Amino acid sequence: MYAVSARGEWENWVNFFLEVAELSAQRATRTIDKILTLHAKYVQQVKAVSRSSNLLSIVDMLFRTPVVQAKTIVSEIGVTDAAARNMLRQLTELGIIEESKAYFPTAWIARELIEVSRPGPPA
Repeated sequence: MYAVSARGEWENWVNFFLEVAELSAQRATRTIDKILTLHAKYVQQVKAVSRSSNLLSIVDMLFRTPVVQAKTIVSEIGVTDAAARNMLRQLTELGIIEESKAYFPTAWIARELIEVSRPGPPA
């Protein structure tokens, strides 16, 4: 920035800025691709064991909020608490989510989704 203000050397600064923007866009694209691939995997897993559109709705919900509670599913999907917990059990058995008693009431976490969503090192 000093070279820009002292000598008006904008070209190097603009090139640097554009390179950083390009790297950031590439990283974001890789992350989005991983998330889309994971979503497709989860949908395929659910469809292999159930015809329930409610289970698919929970999968979609996880991609908005990767930590869910039964009460959230009850209010968003409109099922009973027992049905919500049964679907959470099914998704746990599929390895899509895992139960965490660190929360009260209990929460279920899509850890794999959280991991692929974290920014990685630049490529």
